[in-house]
Amino acid sequence: MIAIDTIVAPEVVMISLVSIIDSVLCFGDETGEIVLTAEGGLGQLDFLWSNSSIDTLISGVGAGVYSATVTDQNGCTDIYTDTIYSPDQLTVQLIIADATCNDSGDGVIDANASGGTSPFLYSWSNSETTNQINALDTGLYFITVTDNNGCVAEANGSVDFTNPDPTILFDSAYALCAGGEVSLDAQNSGSTFNWSTGETTQIINVTATGTYSVEVTSADGCSSEAQTEVYEDDCLGVDELGLNGSIQLYPNPTRGFVNVVFDVVGSRQINYTVFSIEGRPILNDQVNLTNGRAQAEIDLNNSSAGVYFITFEIDGKTQTQRIILE
Repeated sequence: MIAIDTIVAPEVVMISLVSIIDSVLCFGDETGEIVLTAEGGLGQLDFLWSNSSIDTLISGVGAGVYSATVTDQNGCTDIYTDTIYSPDQLTVQLIIADATCNDSGDGVIDANASGGTSPFLYSWSNSETTNQINALDTGLYFITVTDNNGCVAEANGSVDFTNPDPTILFDSAYALCAGGEVSLDAQNSGSTFNWSTGETTQIINVTATGTYSVEVTSADGCSSEAQTEVYEDDCLGVDELGLNGSIQLYPNPTRGFVNVVFDVVGSRQINYTVFSIEGRPILNDQVNLTNGRAQAEIDLNNSSAGVYFITFEIDGKTQTQRIILE
């Protein structure tokens, strides 16, 4: 009699996908997830992922290709492979067109966003919300770009100016001698000039005291303004006072104290008065010379910055000198 045995083969090991989050929202995120199940085979089924996980799922993973191998107790296997995707990194590049002049307000910045997931939202530090901002003054500007998934990129750029404003070098004040005139030069040859007197030349000659201002516009369209004072001076020198020596003031300009050094022949009394540019006396004193010499200190710390005049009187004659307080 022949014995017949039946050999039963185990079912094939088979992996099935339960669920997957196959795309992260932003570049570099780790929010991907793959959940699997397996059946068949003989005995316990063991999972081993390409990232060394041994669970039926992997979560909190970034973009990449992941595979899982399931093995039963006989060494039979099945392999599952899937991909988690990611958008490209969101970036923003700024293209800057500088302003023509320091205060012309015609700078432009273009923001070019790439990567991420369109559409994009733009938020500038000057409250603009378009990808291009115009009519910009010089300065630093910041932008935040947000894509459709809420991913963010930031950038900043400075608007400079192409052409410098004209430089006008005036003294703070000029002395006008009686019967004379003062020439005021706005420099910057080739520019256009608009003086407070109505004149339009680079140089004007003035015969009256007062405040004079000028606006200078260069060929590039950049402009600057400046002003100066013209004051009356009797223009008497030391010799005209009958002094055989000198009266010296320093420092000039000063930030507060003015030293006056007298060095003359003889012994006499010198009176002095300090006037504002409006002609208002603000202090006076006298100095007694010994052997023709003396030194005094004038305190202007309580006065406002500007031009002052010190008038010295000796034997009924006067001399006026100008002092600038910074």
